Amino acid sequence: MTRKFTLFLVCSFEVALILFFVAWSASAKPAFYYDESMRTPSSAECLDAMEKGRILDRIKNEKRKTIYSLTILYRKELFYIVFHDHHVNCFSRGLNEAD
Repeated sequence: MTRKFTLFLVCSFEVALILFFVAWSASAKPAFYYDESMRTPSSAECLDAMEKGRILDRIKNEKRKTIYSLTILYRKELFYIVFHDHHVNCFSRGLNEAD
């Protein structure tokens, strides 16, 4: 093989690898879906919900051991708390008759 052809093969492999990882990342589901009807409560409200609320759902992502999700019912609101690495995201949504 000539040097040009070898260089072409190496570059083609790298481009294919990059495209594979981009496609794989795009197909991954996020840990949490944000809805427009949700609000971001204060830290104190989230802590109160975790301490005094009733846990309805607990999800642990098996692929990534660092993602946990809690759904908590507290004061007629649903709190969605997501633990990801060293970050915590908290969202809430009020209950209505449709829920």
